[in-house]
Amino acid sequence: MAAAGEFAGMRSMHLLWVIALPTCVYSQTSRSARFTTVDKVCGTVVQTEVASTDRSNHSTTKPFDREVAVSLYHRSEKKKCCMVEQLAAQAQTDINGHFEFPNETAGEYWVVISVRKKTRKLAITLAPSADNRETGCSHFVYEIRNGDLRLNRMYRMG
Repeated sequence: MAAAGEFAGMRSMHLLWVIALPTCVYSQTSRSARFTTVDKVCGTVVQTEVASTDRSNHSTTKPFDREVAVSLYHRSEKKKCCMVEQLAAQAQTDINGHFEFPNETAGEYWVVISVRKKTRKLAITLAPSADNRETGCSHFVYEIRNGDLRLNRMYRMG
């Protein structure tokens, strides 16, 4: 038979899992949402090509060599992306990959980028800053890497 102290230790371990697991899931969810929340829907579309050798991986990131179609759709949890939802806006990137949707209201959206008959989508939340500060578009980078669309932020130091 086990001593009473052994059961107390097991109860503590179970209690730790009950507290820690939901906390980890919550922190990952909020971090993910934070990275896809923007105060403007704009930025630069780039592609990253990864080349692997026996010893290392090398990547090259650059804008596309042509205009790219960028669409913005209203997002709802009850509907799939881009089929039934209302199209909010469409744009073409310039030769440097820049685009902007200047007149959209706060809410949940899909950013859909179409290149060479392939589409990639990313769920974002548009939440304009409360202090009405003017944020530039140059630090939002929509990167296509390995077929996935990612939102990155670039900041210049100094």
